[in-house]
Amino acid sequence: MSHDKVFDPDGDVTLILPGNLDEFGIPIESMGGKSQKSNVRMIVSSKHLTLASEVFKAMLSSNFQEGITLRSVGSVTFNLPDDEPIAFEILMNMVHGKFRLVPAKVTLANVTSLAVLVDKYRLQEVAEVMTKRWLEQHEAWDDFCKKSELTNDHLCYMKIFSVFEREDALQEIMMRIGLIAKNAAFQDNFGKEFYEILPVSVKAIH
Repeated sequence: MSHDKVFDPDGDVTLILPGNLDEFGIPIESMGGKSQKSNVRMIVSSKHLTLASEVFKAMLSSNFQEGITLRSVGSVTFNLPDDEPIAFEILMNMVHGKFRLVPAKVTLANVTSLAVLVDKYRLQEVAEVMTKRWLEQHEAWDDFCKKSELTNDHLCYMKIFSVFEREDALQEIMMRIGLIAKNAAFQDNFGKEFYEILPVSVKAIH
């Protein structure tokens, strides 16, 4: 089963994303306990994509099969199985100038997914219009990052601040993560393996 989302009625690119993921990227289970099998088809404009993203511009160039197909057939379809559909839809509305459809408020999970996709497809300039408003909703992170226990939200904030170039906030959250991760009790509970995968800049904090 597929659900179509049309961003351009004359769109020449069809992107197929998994439709069975929630805002956290977790498979949605049906009543039978099995993951629902569905896709989301997004009909978009190659012109908009290539203007907004250097990554899509490269993907749709004549050097890649997608670009060759687009030029020879006039349209192309390809899969994006790793991309979270809710955040991707938000970004496609922005890419196509449909800002009335872009939510003013988003969850931390949404912002994190948006940050992942903005980073992956180099869409910082497009997302910049809404970035400040999205982050203002989560300014309570000031108190949050003073917590003594490391949670997944710390890592979410680190990704968000890194992608959206909030340098002061990024340094503060990295310092907090580094201090917590250096704690012996933390390493006993979570293992040194977790500590080792942290960025060098975080581990270097004393």
